[in-house]
Amino acid sequence: MSAPTASPSPSPSPSPFPFPSASALAPAVAAFFEGSRSGDPDAWAASFAPDAEYHDPVGTPVLAGRAAIRDQFAAVLPLFGRFDGIRPDRVHGGGDEMAVTWRGAGETPDGRPVAWEGVNVFALGADGLIAHCRAYFDLASVLAQLAPEVSE
Repeated sequence: MSAPTASPSPSPSPSPFPFPSASALAPAVAAFFEGSRSGDPDAWAASFAPDAEYHDPVGTPVLAGRAAIRDQFAAVLPLFGRFDGIRPDRVHGGGDEMAVTWRGAGETPDGRPVAWEGVNVFALGADGLIAHCRAYFDLASVLAQLAPEVSE
C-alpha cells in the first residue's frame, strides 16, 4: 500500500472501503449505479418505478415518473465528453430503504476531469423498483467543472 500524497487529485480518490457487493445493494439500486455507468438512459431509468419521484439533487424540481427521469439523464450526458457515471462507496440500511454514498467521474468535452460525490437515499416499492430517491450533492460544483474553460 502506498502512502497518500499531499497533492490534490482532480479525479475521485479510491474509497478506503471495497466496492459494495451486489448482495449489499437491492437489485434496483445496483441497476441504478450500473445504468449510470453504462451511459444508457433507458437502462438507467429502468431501475425506477413508472411513477417514481427523483430529487436530483434535493432542492431542484422533482422529476416525476420514469420518462422524466430518463429524459433528465439523457439531457445531462451531452454536457460531458466522457461520462463514467457514479460508483457506490458505502451502503447504509437495507431492505426497502437504503442510503448509498457514491463518487462520480467523467471529463468535459475538452478533456478536463470532472469529479463529484454525494449520497442517495432510496425507497423501494413493493415491485422492488426505486419508488423514491433523494440525491444530495453539490450541483453548483459539478456545473462549474463542466463550464467551458476560459483562456486569459
